[in-house]
Order: sequence, then C-alpha cells, then structure tokens
Amino acid sequence: MAPPLPPNHACRHGVQLQRRPFLHGVSHLAWAAALPAPPASAKLATSYVQPGPYAVNSTSELVAESVSVNVFTPDSAKKGAPIFLFTPGFQCKSSQYDGLMKHVASHGFVAASYDVNGITGKDTDLVRVDAAQKLVDALLDRTTTTTLVLAGHSRGAKLSALLATKLPSTSALLLIDPVDASSFAPISDEYPSALQAIRDSSTQWSAAAVICADRAGACAPVGVDGDAFYDVMARGKHARSLIRIRASDATHFGALDAVTFTQASACPGVATRRGADEYRLSTRAVACGVCASALGEKDALSLVSRELTALDAANADEEVSSDASTSRYAARWRGGRRLVVDTL
Repeated sequence: MAPPLPPNHACRHGVQLQRRPFLHGVSHLAWAAALPAPPASAKLATSYVQPGPYAVNSTSELVAESVSVNVFTPDSAKKGAPIFLFTPGFQCKSSQYDGLMKHVASHGFVAASYDVNGITGKDTDLVRVDAAQKLVDALLDRTTTTTLVLAGHSRGAKLSALLATKLPSTSALLLIDPVDASSFAPISDEYPSALQAIRDSSTQWSAAAVICADRAGACAPVGVDGDAFYDVMARGKHARSLIRIRASDATHFGALDAVTFTQASACPGVATRRGADEYRLSTRAVACGVCASALGEKDALSLVSRELTALDAANADEEVSSDASTSRYAARWRGGRRLVVDTL
C-alpha cells in the first residue's frame, strides 16, 4: 500500500534547429514532406527509460495563426506510428520540453511541440484549443498517419484533455501535472472544465497516463489536479490501459529541462537532484509507453510500470537529508517510495 499523501499533494543525439520564414498556410509545412519512410520492420523497445535506437532530427517553423511548431523526427519512423503532440504549460516555452521530445522521437515516433504567439484579445482556453485543433488538422493532413497522441503539462495538459474529447483521431492521452482550474482561471464558458468534458465523453482511448508531483502546491490544487483526472478516467473506463505515476520528490515544473526564476517563484518547491532526474525519466518513459500503446503494443505501459518500479527499488536505501524543507518526505524516500505506480 502506498503511504499517505501529504496534505497539499497534487498529481504533478545532437539536434540542429532550423528556423524557417513565416508561412501563410499550414499546407506548406516543409518538414511534413520530408518525413522518413517507415522501415520494413520496426525495432522493438526493450526499455523506454533509456534513449531509443533512432537518431533524431528537428525543424522549427512558423505556421498559420502565429503557431510556432517544433517537430522532432526519427531517422526511421515506426510504421503507422501516431504523432505525439505536446502542449506546454502556462507561460512555458516548447523549447523547455526538448529533452522529452527528443526522447520520444528516439524511440521511433514523430513528436511535435508548439507555441501560440501574438494572440489578440483574451487568451482563453477556448482560443487555445481552437489554435491546437487547427494545428492537428494540418499535421494529420500532411502525413499518412490517422492517429494522434495528445500530451501536455499543467494548463497545457488541461487543453490536451479538452481537445482529446473533441477529436476522434486521438488514440492516447498523457497529462503531466494537469490543472483544471485556478483562482486566475475559474471554470466558465471561456474556461470549460476538462474534468467535466471527460465525464461527458464516451470516448475510450487505447491508453492514458497521468503524472503527478507531490510538491506542486498551489499550482495544482487538490480536487482539480492529476489525482482528480486519474479518478475520473478510472471510474469512466475512458482508457483500455491507464497508469498514474506519483512522485514524492518532484515539483510542478519537474518535467522541464530548465526552469526560469519566475516559474520557480510561482510554484515554489525543492526536490533532490536524484528525485528530479527520476521524475524526468518517468515522464519520458511514460510518453513512449502511451505512444507505443497507440501503435498497438498492448504491453507497453506494463513495461513502463516494471521499469519505474525497478528504478524506485534501486534507490530504496538512499539516505536523504532531513532539513526543514524536506523533513516530512524523508521517511518515504528512505522507504523506497519516491515513485508510486498505479495501473489499471
């Protein structure tokens, strides 16, 4: 049995970027025309925690509606593989998740992240979802794939969940520290509830995953956090395979490659270096697992679960400092429960 959660628990190759000139229409996406041909037989993964066998290339360009998209492609994409589309968190840049995107692409999947710039008027959730849907239409129109894995962090996770309930092409869903509402954006017509959208949806995805950081604090309030998303999907059986990773030694921005001073100030929290590394590894492994599940590999999330459980056990006896900022978590770390994996 997992130990009790703290009161403020919240479920939380070298690459050359080529900047291309502004394009007036999504139909001219240069990267799409150059996507690699699938090999005769895809290499089977033996580990999703470790980088995959494929070399990764990246392009970046501006498309319609002032959307800047970064696309990471493996040298040989898996046949029939879905596109992994990632939405950054509030005031986060897509480049802060490049490590995650490269890792996913190294396992043979096409990964794309994006930024929406220059929005005039109110920047609501509905506006963001509309922009994301136009980008999805462009991506699917320019490739041979018909499936999609939607993913996001914080507000971006909420937006991905909202979009997933609208798009039949969505095969799998990954939510990293999702936040359904906040004091700055309470539920309203312009900021609809993703939790309610999932409840109202009859969609069933091949896989869904929720990654939660215990130290998200006020940035992911209890009741609208990752635990809430996991519970709604579990009760509604919205995914044939569902996994939740709860990390005791991780902060709300733990999945990012680097955190700005403003971000760290907005969601204060301290994690050990080992805990932060494990959280990023967990995020990347789960991302590959949901992509593989969408591709039809039924045991992909089971492999992830076994890998992360082994990773946690390998550090079970690690001694952790019990200073004022970490004392209430120290006992759990020594017990080897830094990562708690729940699967359905």
